[in-house]
Amino acid sequence: MKKFVIYILLLSFIKINAQNIKVTYEKKINIENQLKKIKNPFLRKLVKKKLSQPIFYELIYSDGISIYNLAKNTNNQNDESVSFEVDDNNVFYKDFKSKNLIKQAEFLSRTFLITNSLPKLQWKITNETKEIGKYKVTKAILKRNNEIIEAWFTNKIAVGDGPESFYGLPGLILELKTKNYVLKVKDIIFLKDAPKITKPEKGKKVSQSQFDKIVQKKNKNKSNEKKDIEVEIIRQ
Repeated sequence: MKKFVIYILLLSFIKINAQNIKVTYEKKINIENQLKKIKNPFLRKLVKKKLSQPIFYELIYSDGISIYNLAKNTNNQNDESVSFEVDDNNVFYKDFKSKNLIKQAEFLSRTFLITNSLPKLQWKITNETKEIGKYKVTKAILKRNNEIIEAWFTNKIAVGDGPESFYGLPGLILELKTKNYVLKVKDIIFLKDAPKITKPEKGKKVSQSQFDKIVQKKNKNKSNEKKDIEVEIIRQ
């Protein structure tokens, strides 16, 4: 009987892990943290208005492959009164079979394709739990680039994925906190059929270090110029 129960649980785990899901996340920016960089009162007002609007993203997962980008058919706002050097149009494509991560990034009206491996993230799972909707979630912590990332995941959905470039926990990440923003799940849909996930191919292929140099060079040049309505905000 014991072996039979274990067998049933194993089959249940495999079934859940193989599910096709679409997850909608709401992103809220830490406005005060961003406004610290801006001294111009008029610009502060514009940026505050822009960043006060929540942004919605979708994570679509199927059979070890996922894509994360701006959600369609939502009330995402596009206020052109403020120009952001690095915006929120980044696309994250994860292939857990080949262990590859592709980020399609928009920067200065140019598109870049950045390919990285999917290394094992050194999460520290805590004993702290809470409820998000109908799911009990557990807190995990990750130290990356001298920053503490906080994630809340549920092992009721055994998909080791999450928003942006975060993954590797024994369950789906429903909430993610960084110093600059919070991402929290708004909706989870279990899809009957496998969705079509298209691998990003548009853009100039560069390494992460090459892309970082492009951003740093532009920021250095910008510091020597006077621009009233262009600001730099967080990068994903």
